[in-house]
Amino acid sequence: MFEINIQAAKDSLAFYFSKIPLLGGLVHCTLRDHLAAVAEFLTTLFFSFLPLLIAYLVEWSNNHEASFTASINKNLYNGELLLYVSSLLSPIFYLVLKNRGDADRFPSKMSHLLLYFSLILLASYVFGQRRSGFIFDPISISMISKYVFYISLPLFYLVLVYNNNLLPNPAREMRDEEEEYTNQVRKHRG
Repeated sequence: MFEINIQAAKDSLAFYFSKIPLLGGLVHCTLRDHLAAVAEFLTTLFFSFLPLLIAYLVEWSNNHEASFTASINKNLYNGELLLYVSSLLSPIFYLVLKNRGDADRFPSKMSHLLLYFSLILLASYVFGQRRSGFIFDPISISMISKYVFYISLPLFYLVLVYNNNLLPNPAREMRDEEEEYTNQVRKHRG
């Protein structure tokens, strides 16, 4: 009869998944890493986009004939979302390049850096062209803004998860030291 070793299958799957650029490091992340990343992600998103949301509300309150959605779209047509995406993603370079001493290095570091640099460069270029008076179709600006934004959000979350996974865990370090000490005492006693 054919017998399946479930643990070997999981290990094999994890090994192959770990080789996928950008996503491979997730095999080492815990639920706690993800929960902490969700909290950081939502907090950062709320506070970083608060000025934009307030601007939408002020514009909408001054023009009651326009819907709130129309107010948002007007700002998207001007490319403001591109500016906010660039400023939201910029701190990611610090997290990816941070020297963590003996800790594992950031997974797919070069892939992350290249992708984020490309997104920031694209957003900055389109926003700069729009501000310099280059005539863009407003719908095109809105679509580019939305695509860059929607691509940036999961990537931003991914970096937060990896960063949480790489942070030192004092409780784990203490347990490891205690276990190492216990093993040394046992070895010494014979």
